[in-house]
Amino acid sequence: MGHYLFWTFSGIWLIIDFYILVFYTRFSNKENKERKSKYIMIILICLGVLLPTIIFKDFGENFLRPFNFFRYFSLPFIFFGFSIRIYAVVSLGKFFSANVGVRKNQKLVKEGIYKYIRHPSYLGELMCFTGVAIAFFHPIASFTTFIFPVIAFLIRIKIEEKILEKNLSYAYHEYKLKTKKLIPFIF
Repeated sequence: MGHYLFWTFSGIWLIIDFYILVFYTRFSNKENKERKSKYIMIILICLGVLLPTIIFKDFGENFLRPFNFFRYFSLPFIFFGFSIRIYAVVSLGKFFSANVGVRKNQKLVKEGIYKYIRHPSYLGELMCFTGVAIAFFHPIASFTTFIFPVIAFLIRIKIEEKILEKNLSYAYHEYKLKTKKLIPFIF
């Protein structure tokens, strides 16, 4: 049952991410756009998730074991992660893009979850990767599945915040003072 739920939730998450990557890229503004960080993220995430599964022969054996109590914790992480991601994308509406950039006449969204954190979409993604790391139940594969996406998203956030601050200037600076980056009330 655990594997079935894991693959169902992971499949939904991957379909959502694929949709966002493909369909929300074409609506991005040609000006003020940065693409390199997207490719850095893809490379780091693929390395973190796929490399240990190929290198470690015991990975498959560990993963195929029945879900224990601890591994079931992966499921709410994945479910709530992709739910937060969807909510964040919908909240930004026409201002969301898979590429980092600012559109002409873009307004700063500060309602809903954006009232508390600046990057809820990335929080959702990191929750999903945390869930996958828990489900992998392999010391090294779990570690890399968690840490490589964290590094990737922190790089992306740094680049994104520079662009937002440059283009939305004082409004974004004020917003940064009132919100956290990823985790409400903490970071």
